[in-house]
Amino acid sequence: MRASCLGFDTRIEVESQEPSERVAGVIRNAENGCFVLQTLLHPVKVDRSFTLNGVAFDPEQHPRPGRPA
Repeated sequence: MRASCLGFDTRIEVESQEPSERVAGVIRNAENGCFVLQTLLHPVKVDRSFTLNGVAFDPEQHPRPGRPA
């Protein structure tokens, strides 16, 4: 089984007396500063490493439970 999704929706609702230009700037700053949103919008390479009891470990080198090797 592998997790997946078809997409994401975001919604920001603001009530403010500030000028719309200022609110737009705050929203842009918030979105630009959000690591999760930026990673979804601009995917990055992911390097993975594992250790088991302090020793390098590759889970892909071991059969999955219930499946033949």
